[in-house]
Order: sequence, then C-alpha cells, then structure tokens
Amino acid sequence: MAKQKKNNYELLFIINPTLSEEDKQNLLDRVKGYLTQADAEVFSFKSWGLRRLAYTLKNQKEGQYYLVQCAMLPEKVSEFRRSLILAEGVLREMVIRVDEEFPPEKPERSPKLEAIPTFEEEDVNDIFDDEDED
Repeated sequence: MAKQKKNNYELLFIINPTLSEEDKQNLLDRVKGYLTQADAEVFSFKSWGLRRLAYTLKNQKEGQYYLVQCAMLPEKVSEFRRSLILAEGVLREMVIRVDEEFPPEKPERSPKLEAIPTFEEEDVNDIFDDEDED
C-alpha cells in the first residue's frame, strides 16, 4: 500500500472570549488532541489575540483568534472539522488547503543594515554654527 502525501492546511478558529483561563486551556488541549487524532503534523500554533468580530456570533461581539499551520491527509480533514465544529466554545472555524510549503523557506542571508554614522558633539555644533552665518 502506497503512503499518501499529506497536504498543507491553515486552520483559523475563533473561541468564545468569556471562557475562563482553565476552560480556554482545556479547549486548546482538545483542539491539539483532534489534530493528533487526525495524524496532523503541526508546524505552528499561534494566538492572534482578542479581536472584534465583523458580526455577532453566538451573542459574542469579540473572539479569541488562533491560527494553526499543519499537514494532514485529505481524508482526515472532514472528520477533524466535524470535531472542531462540535467543540463547545468554538465560535467559528475555517480550514484552507495551501500550496506553499511549511515552514516557509528562509532566505539564506538577510541583508546587513548599514551602520548609522555617529557624530561628535563638536561636529553637531559646527553644523548649527554654519546655519547662523547665513
């Protein structure tokens, strides 16, 4: 049996901001458990913080946003989404397949910044003295 290739996905989900810290951590642990069940390879799991929603969701005007970049088998996505939708505390979720590689390739070398010239106090005084002569 040939091993299937995992596709790269971005998962964005919003959780209820009124959850206690303990409930929020339990929910995040459940989401990580769902990813494990789906045999997903997680590259990043980031909090985007509390943001205002474009419209009210389940009587909430704000939500705590999270972005997950992962790779999983295509047939596991629908099961994962169903688990996430049914999780209490999740206001909205969105899973998008992306064609780019995770983690993104970094440039070999970043350009060096040029050193900022330093001036001695006398040089600065000379500059201002020259202006007074005009």
